[in-house]
Amino acid sequence: MNNKKNFFLRKNIIIILFLTLVLTISFPYCYSYFTTSGRFSVTDNIKILKFIPKVNNSVNLNQEIDLSTTITNEKNLSPVAEGKFKIDIDLSDVEYDSYYKVYLDNSNIPQNLHFYVDENYTSELTFIEGVQYLDNVDKLAEHFIYWKWDYVNSDAANSNDNLFMNKEITVPFKVDVISRVNQNTILVNDIEKPTGRILLVGQEGSFNLKLDFKNLLSTNYKIHFNLNDVPNKLHLYSDSSYTNEITDISDFYDGVNKTITKTIYYRFEGPLDTFTMLYYIIYLS
Repeated sequence: MNNKKNFFLRKNIIIILFLTLVLTISFPYCYSYFTTSGRFSVTDNIKILKFIPKVNNSVNLNQEIDLSTTITNEKNLSPVAEGKFKIDIDLSDVEYDSYYKVYLDNSNIPQNLHFYVDENYTSELTFIEGVQYLDNVDKLAEHFIYWKWDYVNSDAANSNDNLFMNKEITVPFKVDVISRVNQNTILVNDIEKPTGRILLVGQEGSFNLKLDFKNLLSTNYKIHFNLNDVPNKLHLYSDSSYTNEITDISDFYDGVNKTITKTIYYRFEGPLDTFTMLYYIIYLS
């Protein structure tokens, strides 16, 4: 009986030694196979693309603007007050082609307080959108927002205005950033972004804005310039003889001529010590 037990014991030991030898020989092969195939290498680092959009230097995409801190005409926060604030969308830390859209919440403000994309209060704001591609050098989209609290002398308007007198008025806004381009807009100088800056050098000269509408159907559009934000007095003209002065450009895209180039001529009143960056926004209506 004991001999039988010893026989089975020796047999089990031999089997264990054999399996150990097989695993020892096969393991380098298996490790090499997984490493060279690129499937489960312990030495490979998995790169995760960054997606950290920022709005006004914050990762919070839902913010509020206190209108009393943005007044520009030295009035109190009441009818006839005007103001301006800025929303910067920074996609430097986004490693995807991205689409963004800016919304303002108008639900808890005076009825006669309106927001505009231009300093002349001609194009009322609904939303702003743009596209940022990885190969774009400029990753910052600047958006100036203008507001105006109109004075309307009527019982209904006065009653509504009185609800907000001597109160803080904050305007929530949010920015949606989507890590895919599911919607397209106008291209300006080959970049799909409605805002930008033009470098002006010298006392007078000209610059071109090439508008590409290939992503859009027929539409009205306006080109606005921030003339009040540049040093000295800047004048813009539609002709090289500097006779037809303009503050903005309104036109219509017919859905046929996909590319339109606008040449704008400029002249400063006073001498310039350095170059000037002129902000523009193109608004579709």
